[in-house]
Amino acid sequence: MYSLTLVEKDIRNRVDTDRDMSFGSFIVWYSILSVVALFLVVPPLIYLLIIYYRLVERRNQHFERQLSFF
Repeated sequence: MYSLTLVEKDIRNRVDTDRDMSFGSFIVWYSILSVVALFLVVPPLIYLLIIYYRLVERRNQHFERQLSFF
């Protein structure tokens, strides 16, 4: 019976503890967090792609020089 009393108390207190979130505010927060994540993820990704391209280009040039020696 004691646990039932606690559950009833939690049900009465849900108005104070649970916040309703409208769909509009969800869209706004989702948009803001998406833009922030985009600015945190895209620049390092572009930087890594540039580094990878340069490494592959350097490797290819090395193989070309090596073939020209033979």
